[in-house]
Amino acid sequence: MYMSFLPWLNFIPSAGVGVLHSYSDQNDDALQRELARQSYGYLFTQDTLRIGYPFLYAQGIYTQRYSFADRGPDLTFGHNRMQAVTTSVVSDLNPYALLSLTATRDLRAYPNALTERERWSDLIGRAQADYDFIRGFTVNLYGLGQRKYNHFNGIGVLNTATYSIQFDTMNTNDFQFYYRLGGYRLPLMRELTQFKITSTYRHNFINIAESNLRLGFETDVLLHDYWRLRFALNAIADQFERYQSNNPAYVPFFDDALKSLNPFDPNARVGRILNLESFFVGLEHDLHKWLFRITFASQRRTIFTGAALRDRTSFLEQTIYISFTLKDLQGFGLPYTEVYRYNPTDAGIK
Repeated sequence: MYMSFLPWLNFIPSAGVGVLHSYSDQNDDALQRELARQSYGYLFTQDTLRIGYPFLYAQGIYTQRYSFADRGPDLTFGHNRMQAVTTSVVSDLNPYALLSLTATRDLRAYPNALTERERWSDLIGRAQADYDFIRGFTVNLYGLGQRKYNHFNGIGVLNTATYSIQFDTMNTNDFQFYYRLGGYRLPLMRELTQFKITSTYRHNFINIAESNLRLGFETDVLLHDYWRLRFALNAIADQFERYQSNNPAYVPFFDDALKSLNPFDPNARVGRILNLESFFVGLEHDLHKWLFRITFASQRRTIFTGAALRDRTSFLEQTIYISFTLKDLQGFGLPYTEVYRYNPTDAGIK
């Protein structure tokens, strides 16, 4: 629900229920205990308070998640699986620029006293700029009412820097270059809402050996007035220096990419530089009063296993999301309102 009290003051409360179920067929006691701990039903609330105008505003998001029907107990937090506040300062000059600073503070009660630094996540700074091949840098492109101005075709850069508050040092810096287009009508579909290709270089200041190259693409297609398809894939290359021809272990990039992303031959993916990091495909159906979604997501996870948790097990976690979202509250005297549109895969894909 979206409530605007003043042009510069907005409050967006939301609540819901969900279920998490994690499992593996590996016979490892530590792994099974961890997966059981991560399997539960939950109730959640997420309330957003925004003060200011788009060109400069402050925002706070309070999130709480309470678990029930736990398959394995959380010995540290019990049923309080999440309680945090995320604070941000944002300058959103849509669509051609964005600047933001964001950090999250954990509000849960720990068995041992934590310092204030230990409660805060990394401070994340983002700077983004877009250039459209037709219009250049154009203010309020997406806010215009004319249909003919809603398409875009251009390039952009996004730089994301993370600073560790706990250890008082730079953590990582991601520099992304992307090409995207959208708003076009194509055969057999109502609209290509967005097609995007990204290339990201991550520099790790703490351990430079963990620096990597990430490639990805995503597409959002409106198939019909009431049907929408979303698809995205991200891959990561740890030893990307091997793509250079003067490297003794040189591997041609396109040959490596074709083999590493081959979904039909697992043997072709062995020893590849480029590895699948995340993938999802989602289908939405507009039911007028409700929005139906079904999403399949696959994302790489690493869990510590074995004696004294010294070994690491990496795998692609596969998840299916099915949801019905109430989107029209006219019966309560409000105009058309979309209550909740958060997609649980978004945070892990982008």
